[in-house]
Amino acid sequence: QSVGPTEAWVYWETDAGVGSRLDWGTTDALGQVTCGERVPLYTGGDPDDAATEVHAVHLEGLAPGSTIHYRARTGATESSLQHFRSASDGAFRMVAMSDSQRDDANPDQFRKVVQEGVIPTVRERYGEDLSQEIAFVLFPGDLVDNGWYLEEWQQEFFGPAAELFGQVPVYPAIGNHEGGSLLYFRYFHLPGGLDEHAYAFDRDNVRVVALDSNGWAEDDQLDWLNGQLDS
Repeated sequence: QSVGPTEAWVYWETDAGVGSRLDWGTTDALGQVTCGERVPLYTGGDPDDAATEVHAVHLEGLAPGSTIHYRARTGATESSLQHFRSASDGAFRMVAMSDSQRDDANPDQFRKVVQEGVIPTVRERYGEDLSQEIAFVLFPGDLVDNGWYLEEWQQEFFGPAAELFGQVPVYPAIGNHEGGSLLYFRYFHLPGGLDEHAYAFDRDNVRVVALDSNGWAEDDQLDWLNGQLDS
């Protein structure tokens, strides 16, 4: 997440174990270790009752346009080997999609969009390595049906998109279905802006601006947006 030319954030979720360790490097031999922090995922009440937690590791000192291989570790459990590409100037490709919230009449639709649409289309038209062919995914709202339910994030958003999001950063905007949930703000690390409700980032000659259109701090957002346009 928030992948720039020289830095990136890597997030993962566990329901057990201690430690937030990322083994990483510019080859699949890895060789470097960075540790981060754990953030409990709960929707209210006592955080000690959290069923799962997110691990967040900040990588710095990356070379622009480099491929970074990584493996996440918590306790004795480790992820599969993954990789992403740091940002760089020059032509790039983005994917935009939204409203992945579950529709009971078409409960498998988001999985089909990602696994039968985006991934095979990119590989057939451009190249096998998703991290090289897609710079980022834009997701303007309504990621899940009810943003306060952990299982919806796990099973209906991150689960179907795991192969894509493990290699390509995703930049969401909060929708009405997220309901202002704390889970949204714990699952994502977004660029600087207004408390992650609104933010902006640049890639080559493109500036992406995300806004919260759910009635949150509208005057502040307008002033901030005008500043973005002025600059």
